[in-house]
Amino acid sequence: MKKILICLLIISVSFNYAFAQKYTRNSVKSVSYENYETNLKEIIYNFDSYASRLQKEWNIPGMSVCMVIGDKVVYKKSFGVKEAGKEANVGNKTVFQIGSCTKTFTAALVAILVDKGYLRWDDKVIKYLPDFKLYKKEISDVMTIEDLLSQNSPLPPYSQHLMMLFDYDKKNIIESMRYIQITGVLGKQFSYQNNMYLVLGEVIKKATGKSWEENVKEFIFKPLDMKYSSMDYKSYLKSDDRAIGHYYSGGILKPMPDTLTYGEWVYTFAPAGGINSNIDDMAKWLVFVMNNERYAAKRLISSDNFNRLFIPKTFINYDVYDKTKRNYYCLGWRCAQYIPEDIYWHAGVTDGQGAYVSFLKKRKIGIAVLMNLPNGKMADSLARKFYDEYFQKPEVNWSDLKMKEANRNFRIKNSRVKPEVVVPPLDLNKYTGQYHNILYGIVEVILDDGKLKFSAGTMKTWITMKHFNGNSFYGLSIPGWAFNKRPMFVFKVYEKSNVNSLIVENMTDGVDTLFRKIK
Repeated sequence: MKKILICLLIISVSFNYAFAQKYTRNSVKSVSYENYETNLKEIIYNFDSYASRLQKEWNIPGMSVCMVIGDKVVYKKSFGVKEAGKEANVGNKTVFQIGSCTKTFTAALVAILVDKGYLRWDDKVIKYLPDFKLYKKEISDVMTIEDLLSQNSPLPPYSQHLMMLFDYDKKNIIESMRYIQITGVLGKQFSYQNNMYLVLGEVIKKATGKSWEENVKEFIFKPLDMKYSSMDYKSYLKSDDRAIGHYYSGGILKPMPDTLTYGEWVYTFAPAGGINSNIDDMAKWLVFVMNNERYAAKRLISSDNFNRLFIPKTFINYDVYDKTKRNYYCLGWRCAQYIPEDIYWHAGVTDGQGAYVSFLKKRKIGIAVLMNLPNGKMADSLARKFYDEYFQKPEVNWSDLKMKEANRNFRIKNSRVKPEVVVPPLDLNKYTGQYHNILYGIVEVILDDGKLKFSAGTMKTWITMKHFNGNSFYGLSIPGWAFNKRPMFVFKVYEKSNVNSLIVENMTDGVDTLFRKIK
């Protein structure tokens, strides 16, 4: 057995070494200037065919793609339909929700506000929000604007994720952050959050006297002429040319209804994910970020503050396919080590929609993708294909690699072994009632049509439970909602089969996981 393990280790190390050593930053080629037009046409032709194929392989109903080289949009095209089963095609003006790609806009806005004297990178959050408090006050007292941007908080990753689903308001989310137990050290580990950008939005409002939305419109949308972009649900719904999000249910692709009660969560967390845009406008954004703070000869951000956005701040992990390469989080941007130079990128996901933007800063080549079925791995495959072709690297089937990675992650995420002997539950009525937790407040379990359901916050969205074993139930999926891990509901039963508490795994963000029954 030891010999087998050693052989496997040698093979793995050899593969990574070969993958890493085949190219160096100096040895890699790029498109020849002598035959630039011819080579570029070939790249675009191959990319167009590849994009069309991937849209079908990954079953994306509709998407829009653009590629930028220098300050020129060299490719812009839309594929598929706005809604599965209908004929209306996606066009270059079709509006999508871009999700967490919004964080790149928020980071640029902060740089602009630093230039204008409203903020400093090392300003403490409590300078603007004196009541801001984490579980350990000594941490919240020293947390800075730059910390909010760089995903290095000591909170558990995706803290308060389910508060989005249950429609908690901004005030409640920020105030309840003080109950989330600290699991790390500020500035020492990657911990992806949306709530920190929500806090940043309130800092911006306090510093400027105007909302985050007003600032984005004034300092980014207007100068870049992003006239189709907006930052609220009403504008998205009113658009006469918008994509409809999609999700899978029982293996069947379905459109997201506009009437879903949790459809507005991205706008509650607007600085983290609330922008709506189309590929025409995203091409303008890409031209701007690729050309070092300038757009149409206008300087919007000083060089020092613009470049600061792209300094790696927080180590994330090693590349899945090449363990010699690292991934980092900068300020609102991710950084992936790549030869001949690092890729700066971000992806975004909302209920049923996805976005992706990436570029190489020195070579000034980049890509943006908007989709009405979220799939960052498909979009990353497109980007890698473009970059590999541009630098004349041997072909890698990125789509196949990413598909296998996605399937592997799905199995891990949803794995839970069913016991050989399943213990039946109590009478389901015994589990119903109101429960309380310091972070989520009062939650409720009801029996509806023979099924237990759980809700919190405004009690508009309900998670249906399915029996697992004994007093344990797991939560069924919700249209378009991405659980980091499927929630598991474990009821605590004492004498005379009385239920007096409930644990909800994967929900309570490091807080005492017990929900005590109060009624």
